[in-house]
Amino acid sequence: MKTLLDYSEHKSCSDFCDSGWRSSTLEQLGCRETCAFCFATLAKAFAPAAPWTLHEQYFTASVTNLWVEACPHCGWWQMEMTYEHEIAGGGRFVSLRSGVLRTFDIAHQEAPLAALREYVTKHPNQMRDIDPTSFERLVAAVFRDFQHAEVVHTGRSHDGGIDLLLVLTDNVMPIQVKRRVTPGSSEGVRTVRELFGVMFRDGYRNAAVVSSADRFSTSAKREVDQVIASGRCDRFDLVDFGRFRDLLNLTAAETMPAWRGQLLPDDSISAAIRADVAYQNYLRLTGLPVVESHNERLF
Repeated sequence: MKTLLDYSEHKSCSDFCDSGWRSSTLEQLGCRETCAFCFATLAKAFAPAAPWTLHEQYFTASVTNLWVEACPHCGWWQMEMTYEHEIAGGGRFVSLRSGVLRTFDIAHQEAPLAALREYVTKHPNQMRDIDPTSFERLVAAVFRDFQHAEVVHTGRSHDGGIDLLLVLTDNVMPIQVKRRVTPGSSEGVRTVRELFGVMFRDGYRNAAVVSSADRFSTSAKREVDQVIASGRCDRFDLVDFGRFRDLLNLTAAETMPAWRGQLLPDDSISAAIRADVAYQNYLRLTGLPVVESHNERLF
């Protein structure tokens, strides 16, 4: 069993403190210098310079201290969020939050997508071991981020193999997803013909097959070339293991860390995290690629 570590859930401790006693309060709340599980030295993972505003249900507060430290080996994290508001009577409210460990077999369908995506980006050969439905969800997430478009997970396994629908501004394209478990395997012409049948029946002009096979067979490629040359199809992409691995790397920065949920669900916050120097340095420590932007489109 290959174990996936997930820290998306958290626990928190908090207390009031006077100015000048913040460090002591953090220590009392359990702030650590090393990982709670593998005892590696924690690295700064987020250190915004700009002031933040915290909007809670009953009050708005000014955040005076906000940082995240995380383990570059297993991903465990802790976050300080210290803020002032009128309820505190001029004092400071110190909050320390940290990740709670959950473990999953990577082949389990319930494995959290964000943790699974980070794991497979680091260990691409393991994508063959994940659950087939999880592989479809992974492909959907990668295409959604790469194309900046909506992707609908249909899972219509008994309808010619349409697993996803990529919704672009000018058209909708079916995507068939095949998880192959054998290294060195090839995706055959039958898969291509099945999707062509759906395209011709439903009037699609573009489509794609994504497979964890190492390559597509010569007959599969020839079939695509012949259909495109006949004018019955505008584009038909064959995305094999190597190409999908490249897409994983190109979209790695789109995957938010486990502690992202502690901050406001706002696109500007996600953008601030991606642009943060501490976060980019942390990604490099973990072995994840740091990609600021990409201009390539599949279609």
